[in-house]
Amino acid sequence: MSRILITGAASGIGAAAVESFTGRGHTVIVIDVNAHGEIIALDVGDEQGWADLVQDVAPLDSLVNCAGVRRRTLLLEVSAAEWDAVLRVNLTGTFLGVQAFARQCVDRKRPGAIANIASTTAFAAVEGQPHYVASKAGVSMLTRAAARELAIHGIRDNAIAPEPTETPMLNQRLDIPGQREWLTSMVPLGRLAQVEDIVAAMRYLLSEDAAFVTGVTLPVDGGRCSPSGRGDDADQPTHKESLIVTLHIRVDHELCISSGKCVGDEPEVFAFDDNELAYVATAEHQMDRARVLRVAQNCPSQAIIVHDEHGDVIAV
Repeated sequence: MSRILITGAASGIGAAAVESFTGRGHTVIVIDVNAHGEIIALDVGDEQGWADLVQDVAPLDSLVNCAGVRRRTLLLEVSAAEWDAVLRVNLTGTFLGVQAFARQCVDRKRPGAIANIASTTAFAAVEGQPHYVASKAGVSMLTRAAARELAIHGIRDNAIAPEPTETPMLNQRLDIPGQREWLTSMVPLGRLAQVEDIVAAMRYLLSEDAAFVTGVTLPVDGGRCSPSGRGDDADQPTHKESLIVTLHIRVDHELCISSGKCVGDEPEVFAFDDNELAYVATAEHQMDRARVLRVAQNCPSQAIIVHDEHGDVIAV
């Protein structure tokens, strides 16, 4: 059986990975930012911390870089400190883990396998989280670069790009009415990812079944990133649909009107006063339903409700 080090192991995908691998007889070194029970504390952005940890727990056969954070801030509002904090965990932490793990493999002249956690945002950027998107795209390219350098040592490095997965990180959004339906509408397989979907891909990439697989970022996304899927990159709408977007907040008149014109083909502004703007956005031609919803979310408001033409709530 293998010795596997897993970061970000206190919850979500990391915790599910610990349960899966230990249940199959592997020895798992459980790592998270705070120590608790069997969990060993590690700040993944600390280079010396990685060196000390690996020296203490080596030899290792596999590494799972699962530690990650997400912040939702628009590009024009992200501070350098917030940018650094996200990249320190998501990208620098992954790099330091790969480096420390690979060094102990090379020193002991033994092969190894790595699974990093990227994101579907590595392939298709989304608004409102530029630091997270950049960090996950960086994880994907780091995986490819590391795979090329480490192959000569018998070390494989792959990554997984999950669809939004039902974890504590996502559940904060799923509590908002309409969010689950909106996210699910962009997945051709018609559901959100579960942690076991991601862990199953992880088990494959670390196994001998993937002995000739390295440098890959594997989407586990229900088809969302497929060019013919229903995700953010979909460009073939199936029908014309009107979406009513209502902003329930005091907003600037000119800014809202400008934002309205960004959604759909010449949306009709049909009501406006000091507290509310509503407009119809028609999904047709290049502008499909997912695109309308995505752009609508960036209107200058903290409270956005999207209805279909029948009055049913699609997203908030």
